[in-house]
Amino acid sequence: MKFISWLLGTIIALLVVLVTIAFILYPMLPTYLSKTLSDKFKVPVKIESVELRWNKVVISGIDIANPKESKLPTALKVQTMTMKAPAPNYLKEHIAINEIRLDNIYASVEFYNSNNTEGNWTVLIDNLDENNSFGATERGESTKDNEGRTVLVKKLIMTNITIDLLRHGKSVNRLSPINRIEFDNVSSEKGFPTEELTEIIIQKMMEQIFSIHGLTNMFKTIITSPARTAGDILKGIFGG
Repeated sequence: MKFISWLLGTIIALLVVLVTIAFILYPMLPTYLSKTLSDKFKVPVKIESVELRWNKVVISGIDIANPKESKLPTALKVQTMTMKAPAPNYLKEHIAINEIRLDNIYASVEFYNSNNTEGNWTVLIDNLDENNSFGATERGESTKDNEGRTVLVKKLIMTNITIDLLRHGKSVNRLSPINRIEFDNVSSEKGFPTEELTEIIIQKMMEQIFSIHGLTNMFKTIITSPARTAGDILKGIFGG
C-alpha cells in the first residue's frame, strides 16, 4: 500500500513538473521559432503567436523580411498557418501531417538586375542552402542527426495569395491574386519539422506563383548555372 501511494505521489509530482515546464516554455515558442527561422534565412523573421492543441498547431503573424538589397520590406507574410496532426506524430521517425493550411499570404518577388538573375528569393534560398536546410533532398544530402527521418504532408493548402513583383528599374506591379492552391501527399526526407516544413511550403508556393504568372524564364540563368547550389533548388522547383 505504501508503494502504491509512493508511486502515485511520484507520478503526480512528475506531472506537476512537466506542466510547469510546459507553461514556462509555451510563451517562448514564438520567440524560439522566430530566432530559428531568422538564423536560417539570415533576415529578420517575426512570429506573433503559437497555439498548441493535441491535434492542431496554429501559428499566427508570420513575417519574413527581405534581404537588405531589396527595396520592398517583406518577402513573405502569412496571417495564419494551421497544421493538423496528433501531437505524438511529430515525435516519430516518419512524421505524418494530415493538413497544413496557410491563409492570407503576401509574397514579394524582386529582381536586383536587368537580367532578372538575382533577386530576393535567390538570396533567401542561398541563405537556407548555406545552412544545409533547403534542398538537401534534391542534392542527395542528409544530416547525421536527421538521417532516415521523413515528413509527409497529406494535404497542403494555400489561400488568398497576393504577390508584388518588382523588376529592376521598374515600379512595383501587383499581380493578379491567387485564390487557392492545393497539393496532395507532399513529402521530403530530411528530418526536423521546422526546416522540412519551411522547405516544402516555399518550394510549392514559389512553384505555383512563378508558373501561374509565367515568370519561370526570369531565373533561366540561375537554373542553368552549375556554380550555384540555389540553381539546383530552383531547377527542382521549376522543372527546368
